[in-house]
Amino acid sequence: MLTVVAIGLVSVLVLRLVQGPRATAVSRSEAVRRVLRHIARRPIAELAEGDAAVVRGMAVAVDEPIVAPLSGRSCIGYHLLIRDSLTGEILVDYARCQRFFVIDDTGEVLVRSMGLELAATEAPPLHLWLPLPPYVLRWLPPSWRGQGVMITEGVLMPDAQVAACGVMQKTLVAGDLYREGHAHCVLVASPTFPLVASPDRDLEVPSPRPVRPEELRGQPAS
Repeated sequence: MLTVVAIGLVSVLVLRLVQGPRATAVSRSEAVRRVLRHIARRPIAELAEGDAAVVRGMAVAVDEPIVAPLSGRSCIGYHLLIRDSLTGEILVDYARCQRFFVIDDTGEVLVRSMGLELAATEAPPLHLWLPLPPYVLRWLPPSWRGQGVMITEGVLMPDAQVAACGVMQKTLVAGDLYREGHAHCVLVASPTFPLVASPDRDLEVPSPRPVRPEELRGQPAS
């Protein structure tokens, strides 16, 4: 929950810098996408301890794959988004993701799964009307009384291009011998900055007015 709050805070601050003070509330997945679009990007090799930035490169799996709940595809991570077909209300916005490396031309960084918020919104929508199959009904809130749903299930696949944003942390990884230990670069969430990622292809082109993370410090939250 802390990460979701941080995403909302940073997203609002980014919007104020690029659009002025009349920023409106956005969904979890759109907040993820806006952070990745507007925060300044940097090569992985340029990041130092404590730096926050967006990096972009190829996703390389670290852990065993997980299975997307509707399509059954094996993947690094998935994002299930279900909306009411008539009102557009978001009924489900759920993502799960394993650890993965982001590799660019300059280096690699590990993206932790703890606190990570994934958005993958480019999957073609599936429209279903009543009666809904049980595998869809199990995801819906009991109070829903609509006529149909629109479902997208995006996935992060191995070797796909992905954008990720977080705070750089260097962790000592032990080798077989004591002297073989080396510093490993990891992107993590902090109490004031989110850890987010997305394979959405439209995020390949960054904002023409990128925001440096240091510009957000000291900005009011309301």
